[in-house]
Amino acid sequence: MIISISKHLYTFIYNEKKGERGEERETFIPRNGISIGANLREAFRSVGLMSRDDSSVLVQIDTPTVQVPEEEFNEADAPTLFYRCFDERKGHEVMHSELSDLRCVLLFEVSKDMLQVLGERFRQVTVEPFMLHVWQNQYRQSEQGLWKKLYVFFHDQNMELFAFDPGRFRFCNQFDAKYATDCTYFILNAWQQMGFNPERDELHLLGSHKQLAEIEAALAKHIRKIKTHS
Repeated sequence: MIISISKHLYTFIYNEKKGERGEERETFIPRNGISIGANLREAFRSVGLMSRDDSSVLVQIDTPTVQVPEEEFNEADAPTLFYRCFDERKGHEVMHSELSDLRCVLLFEVSKDMLQVLGERFRQVTVEPFMLHVWQNQYRQSEQGLWKKLYVFFHDQNMELFAFDPGRFRFCNQFDAKYATDCTYFILNAWQQMGFNPERDELHLLGSHKQLAEIEAALAKHIRKIKTHS
C-alpha cells in the first residue's frame, strides 16, 4: 500500500497483486487541531482499503527537505544540518532518503506519533519525501532534448521550482502558491537568476493550480516555450 500525506489530504493507494484489479484509490480529509497520528487512526477506521491484508506500506509525505551531496552526508550530522534550515519541533525526528540519480541525500522531518501509528498497523514501514519521485522522474525527462528546462510543480497550495545539471540539482526551492501574481514573480525571478534563454529554453508546469491559466498567460509574455503537464 502507498499512503500519500499532505497537509490537506491523505491518499490511500492499493495495487492488487498479479494485476487482478489494478490500482484502487481512496482519500481522507484530515481534521485541523489534532495530530497527524490521530488523523491516521481516524483514516484507518474509515478508509475501506485499510481492510486489505497488507503488511507493508510506503508513506510519501509532503514535507520540506534539505538536499545534501552524497559525498558529504554523515547520518550522525543529519539533525544538525536539517535544523540549521528549519526550526526544531518537539516530537519529531529527522530521517533521510537517497536520491541516487542526483547524487544527493534528502533530509526530512517526520512525526514520531505518525511513525508509532504506522508501526502498529504495518510490519514494514518506509517513509520518504513526496517530491523524491517527482524529482527522479523529471530528471530522467530532462535529459531528453538540447535545451535547458525549469520545472514548476504545483501541489497543496505550494509550488516547487527546480532545474538540473548533469547528475545534480542546479536549482531547488519551494514557494507559497496562493496568489497567481506571486507565482509568476517567483518563476520569472528563478528563470532570470539562472540565465535561461526566453526564446529557446523550456518552462514545464506540472500539477494543478486553480489559477493555472492566468499564471501561464502572464508567463507567456516573457517565455516562449511553456509546456503544461496534467
